Amino acid sequence: MECIMSALNGAKLRSFAEFTAHISSLGFRPKTVIDVGVAWGTEELYGPFSGAFFVLVEALPYFEPEIRKITSRIGGEYHVKAVGERPAQRRIAVRDNPMSLAGINVLDGGRKGDLEYDIEIVRIDDLLGGRSFEQPALLKLDVQGGDLRALRGAPQVLAQMEMVIVEASLFNPDNLVYDIMAYMRSAGFELYEIFGASYRPRDDALGQVDLAFVRDGSFLRSEKNWM
Repeated sequence: MECIMSALNGAKLRSFAEFTAHISSLGFRPKTVIDVGVAWGTEELYGPFSGAFFVLVEALPYFEPEIRKITSRIGGEYHVKAVGERPAQRRIAVRDNPMSLAGINVLDGGRKGDLEYDIEIVRIDDLLGGRSFEQPALLKLDVQGGDLRALRGAPQVLAQMEMVIVEASLFNPDNLVYDIMAYMRSAGFELYEIFGASYRPRDDALGQVDLAFVRDGSFLRSEKNWM
């Protein structure tokens, strides 16, 4: 794994938009898209997969007016909830600037700032489990270091997903690439692509990537030949 990630440090990876355009061109067009960690929106999903039923989930009430507009435009539903491994209540503070608002980890951070919110943390299964989603279905997670914990709270929902996109870290011990890969493998998924590289400002080291997993047996992994 360390050799693979070291090689990726110098590789050209697709952007999020390039990735969704690519899988759409191969015929993967989900009927349900669950977007967890919305902030100002994930146009990389909304454009290529227009016509899907969208479920938007965002922790910060700050973003609710924007998410309401997005939902009215693309269709679907939204929930203002944080997600984690177990239910909890937290009071957080966040600085009133775009980087802080979009980047806060509500599970661990948010002790100083201009804006204060009471946050309800739920398991994804408690929020969405028990429903039957039109297939194929895609789950995207971008919860600023809480992705693995969110996955651990979502076994029922994962069982209905064809593809899962997760933000993973090379440095954050709570959200490491290989821990996420191991968990997803145990849940019946295989890694399909690594994309969306971000380099940390302090030393320009590869800091995080997006991992796309598909269910074992997916048509996207059916061809084993190189050419």
